[in-house]
Amino acid sequence: MKKFVLIFLVFVFTLFNKMSAQQKDTIPEEDLLNLSLEELMQFNVYSTRAFERKTPVVFTNIDNEYINEMHTVEDIPMLLTEIPNTFAYSDAGSMMGYSHLKVRGFSMQRQGVMINGIPQNDPEDQLVIWVDMPDLASSIENIQFQRGVGSSLYGASTFSGSLNVLTSTEKDEKYEVSIFGGSYNTQKMGVKLSKPLLDDKLILQVRLSELSSDGYRERSDSKQWAYFFSLNWIGEKSLIKFNAFGGNEVCHASWNPSPESELKENRKHNSIDYKNTVDNFTQPHFDLHHTYFFNESLTWKNTLFYI
Repeated sequence: MKKFVLIFLVFVFTLFNKMSAQQKDTIPEEDLLNLSLEELMQFNVYSTRAFERKTPVVFTNIDNEYINEMHTVEDIPMLLTEIPNTFAYSDAGSMMGYSHLKVRGFSMQRQGVMINGIPQNDPEDQLVIWVDMPDLASSIENIQFQRGVGSSLYGASTFSGSLNVLTSTEKDEKYEVSIFGGSYNTQKMGVKLSKPLLDDKLILQVRLSELSSDGYRERSDSKQWAYFFSLNWIGEKSLIKFNAFGGNEVCHASWNPSPESELKENRKHNSIDYKNTVDNFTQPHFDLHHTYFFNESLTWKNTLFYI
C-alpha cells in the first residue's frame, strides 16, 4: 500500500511541476496543427532525451543522414564504433550475426536501451540481443548515445551508458529498393515504402529485408529476415503511432574464442566445429503510442508494448 501511495504522490508532484514550469520548449496550442510528424515524435520522448546545455550528461546524436550513409547490413552496435569510449565487435568477424558493444570497458549488461521510449533490456540478464532485431537501422530516424550513469527511466542497468533510439518518421511518399553485396558472400535485398493516406492524416510505412553472410570465421554464416511496419495517425491535438518490427535469425554458433595456437595456423578458426550448432530465433516487437496535447503546459502520454 505504501508503494502505491508513494507512486501517486510522485505522479501528482510531477504533474504540478509540469503545469507550473514555464519552458521555452513547450508547444503552443495554436501551433499544434502545424507540427510535423518528426516534431511530434521528438516531443513524445522529450523526457528521455538529453539536450545541449540543459542536461548534465555527455551524449552524441547520430542523425538519419549518417545512418543512411554508413549502414549496409550491420547491427546497431557496429554503427557506433566512431563514438568515443566505445568498442564494438561481432562473433562472426563480419558485420552481421551476434554483435557486442562495450562502453568505457563495461559490457552490454551495463547499458540501458530504449526504442521509442520503451526499455529493451531483458529483465533476466539485462542484455539486449541486437541480432533479434535485424536491419533495424534501416528504419531509424536518429540515435542518441549517452555515456555515463543515466536516468532511472532507463532502468538499473544504465551504468556505463544508454541508447535512445527513435524509429523512422518518414511522412513523404517514398519507394526504395536496396541490393547490396560484399565480402564473405554478404548479401542484402530490401524494399521500403512510405505513403500518406487520408489527406496526410494517416502515414503508412513498410520495410521488408533479407540478409545473409558466410561470416569471416569458419561455420559462422547467418541468415536474417526482417520487417518493419508503422502506422501514424495525426489528429488536431493528438498523435497515435503503432509499430511492429522484428524478424527471424538463423546464425551458426561462433561465440567461443579460439586459442592463439589455432589462430596462427588459421585466422578463421572457429572452435565450435559441429556445423548444425545454430541459433534459430524470432522476437517480435509491438508498441502503441498515444499523445494528447491539452495545452502548452499539459500533455497526456500513454504507451502499450509487447515483446
